[in-house]
Amino acid sequence: MSTIAIVSVNDAFVMNAWKRDTDQRDEAVFLADGNADFTKAIGMELDASGNGLGIRSHRYSMLVEDGVVKKLNKEAAPRQGRSLRRRYAVGSAVSFHHSGAMRSIEPGSSRFRVWC
Repeated sequence: MSTIAIVSVNDAFVMNAWKRDTDQRDEAVFLADGNADFTKAIGMELDASGNGLGIRSHRYSMLVEDGVVKKLNKEAAPRQGRSLRRRYAVGSAVSFHHSGAMRSIEPGSSRFRVWC
């Protein structure tokens, strides 16, 4: 595993504070997805507007090799107690690029995991 990336529908300031408080060994890259662009692109958005939270992200993990999703695990919905169908198929290509306060990830030939 070459990179562990943690993505959240949040701003870079929150992500930097989360990293500071939880990743003392500097093992992960924390990425802000403020507009939920990445989250929407992979079909993991959750409309929590009814609770005053706007667009959020389902909780998931994925294993990506050479920019291709090899494994995607979506957390079961709390009220349903079972997995929901996902619109993002294993084997689909993904591209990560992030600019701004957080570091960029370019998968190239590397293998990495994404948690949300």
